Amino acid sequence: MPILLHADARVSEELSIVLEALLSEAQRDEPVTLGVARERLRRTLGADEHSPVRRVGSDPSVLAELETLIEEFGADVAADDFVAVAASAELSEVIEALLDHPADDETLTLARVREAIQGGLAALMEARGALEADDEPALRAELEALIERYGPETPAEPLLRFD
Repeated sequence: MPILLHADARVSEELSIVLEALLSEAQRDEPVTLGVARERLRRTLGADEHSPVRRVGSDPSVLAELETLIEEFGADVAADDFVAVAASAELSEVIEALLDHPADDETLTLARVREAIQGGLAALMEARGALEADDEPALRAELEALIERYGPETPAEPLLRFD
């Protein structure tokens, strides 16, 4: 089985949204795999395993895209590996501020972003008007969730949101 390096980068925004919705609906003890996602999507679309997978224009439909992923990675792979993750606009502001003023040549990690927020960066950005006064608790919660999912040494820059 191939190693899933940046698997979420290979998934369309539409499929990522579908997978994220399925993951948020799932029971805590129920793992959501690509196979489970395929079955739920088929039920939602009213398709069965014998229904042809349609292609829309030159782009595969969401179900066709999911089928392609299953062919390549298998039906038992966790669906959350394929959900594109981006920081909120506020956390992206913090990451950008740290990238604009690097303390050293080391990669900016989620752990270093957390240290900067704990060290008062969010408060400084609030004072400058770059963040709202009540943003810090949400920033901390979002950052902790990212660290829990990806680990503290994950580079922060790829999570930037460019809206």
